[in-house]
Amino acid sequence: MQLEVEPDGLDRAEIALVTELELLRSEPPADEEIERAISQLEREFWSSLQTTQAARASWPVSNWPATGNALSNTSQPSER
Repeated sequence: MQLEVEPDGLDRAEIALVTELELLRSEPPADEEIERAISQLEREFWSSLQTTQAARASWPVSNWPATGNALSNTSQPSER
């Protein structure tokens, strides 16, 4: 769970968070709410991949690692 809170609203945010957690403990979410949450997480995941791919596509070819893999670390020698 992640909260973005202004410093002067920290106490209110903590109370709201604890209240929400207590509600979840006393009454679990309905199946529809769980499905909605799963769908939202999946959308966010795929959106982040598309954003990463779009950013990669906009990089000049000269910035690409020699292997063509953006996740590889070309600054360290291979362990072969």
